[in-house]
Amino acid sequence: METVSKAPFYARIYDLYVILGATNSPELWQWKNWQLVVAGINPFISVTRGKAAIRTTQFCNTNKKYVSFGRIGWNDKGHQKWTHGSPITGKESDSWYFMGMELWSPDWNVSERENLAPDLFFKIRNEVSSHRKTPIKFNQIIIFAVCVDAGQAVRANARKWVQELSIKLDSPLTAYQERTWGKAFGNSFGFSDSIQDMALTGLFKVGDYHNRPVDLETFAESWTLLPAP
Repeated sequence: METVSKAPFYARIYDLYVILGATNSPELWQWKNWQLVVAGINPFISVTRGKAAIRTTQFCNTNKKYVSFGRIGWNDKGHQKWTHGSPITGKESDSWYFMGMELWSPDWNVSERENLAPDLFFKIRNEVSSHRKTPIKFNQIIIFAVCVDAGQAVRANARKWVQELSIKLDSPLTAYQERTWGKAFGNSFGFSDSIQDMALTGLFKVGDYHNRPVDLETFAESWTLLPAP
């Protein structure tokens, strides 16, 4: 796979998936549940062009500060560092409030240096972290993107894995679209509406999406329903 691109960073095309997890679905930031994600994503990480890395936003209710994790690699030590209830976080993580995480492969520094968006991107947003006072219809928002130039076999396996994860999360809505990393902004190489930011802004139409039916019409862009396998 080419490692330096002459095309704009935002122009790389992806198979993009969104999974909305049920309100009582297994929290993927818990150590035991994260193992399901690791096992599922490992085959895709192995064919990307560089090392993967994770960054996460979590708040400590004890000292009222954000938790500092340092660099988190895609390995067993890295997985244990940030997940709740892992062999090394133990009860310490009971005071952590998970807000979100994202995985880049290769990491954001390599992607920027090579002017080529990541081969793979995975993100979790914890809807409860918005401190809502009204009931929610789903909790975890999962964004998963695999570049289309990874090849048909990788793309097919990614689709299958998303369907399997959707079942594990008892998802009320799982959808797909083919999309660029971002959308051109102005006459330069600038861009907006990045896949990276989608779970926070741009995924849903304006308004309280927890006060609407959980269907394709809630999304701001055009998506296709992804059925169970």
